[in-house]
Amino acid sequence: MHKLTPFINIRTDFGFKKMFGTPENKQMEEKDWNDCENETERLMYLIKNMDKLDKNSEIYKCRSYQDFFDAAETDNMVNDEAVAYIQSLQRLEDIQSAFDYQTEAARAQGIDEGRAEGRAEGKEQTSREYVTNMLKAELEPEFIHKITGMPIQEINKLR
Repeated sequence: MHKLTPFINIRTDFGFKKMFGTPENKQMEEKDWNDCENETERLMYLIKNMDKLDKNSEIYKCRSYQDFFDAAETDNMVNDEAVAYIQSLQRLEDIQSAFDYQTEAARAQGIDEGRAEGRAEGKEQTSREYVTNMLKAELEPEFIHKITGMPIQEINKLR
């Protein structure tokens, strides 16, 4: 059994999510490099935005992070690493695609349910208008019930 170390291991799924996926840390994605106030924020920014940076960026030219960039540079990968990385990117893309599909399906279902509910409410409103007009024409509630199927109690409430 593993014993707890003083700090989490960022190489674990839990550790990575704890460091970079919590609401407190999500705001780092919205920050600009120049808004980082300390070394911790700069490192968090680098890790979260690494795949968005290019070699012409101001950050890349900063010599104090050269070892960091060297370790992360895809050009330095050996063949097995490149294959494993591409496979992990594919898995990430598959997960994102599945999530996007499920989100779109749920959204479409919500729209369909909303439309059905709106149609039902519209029919009910139209039916009430018809009944109100029939009552104004002094038709008997029993006769209106036979035509519309609306319960007599509901018809009487519209009087």
